[in-house]
Amino acid sequence: MEDKKSNVDSNADENRDVKKSSSSFDQIRELLKFLACSIVDKPDQVSVEEVDDGSAKIFKLHVAEDDMGKVIGRQGKIAKAIRTVVKAAAIRADVRVSVDIE
Repeated sequence: MEDKKSNVDSNADENRDVKKSSSSFDQIRELLKFLACSIVDKPDQVSVEEVDDGSAKIFKLHVAEDDMGKVIGRQGKIAKAIRTVVKAAAIRADVRVSVDIE
């Protein structure tokens, strides 16, 4: 009887983890899009693509070619700052993510 209960509990925990990570990735995607839209001149051309890489998610940030310099910044400082903020949100949500700017 105890074994059945522990199996049910572990299944419930797994389902919670899946829901938690799914909504966490949605929030992180929205955060990345918000940060990029705040920087660029053409926010309507900002999009975020999500790619599953097994152990982590890769968020590919697409911006207009004219805005690429603004997103990257001098010596990559803006890009590094964006990655730092997104990574902090991912750590808080206990998920692994990476940001690619294209």
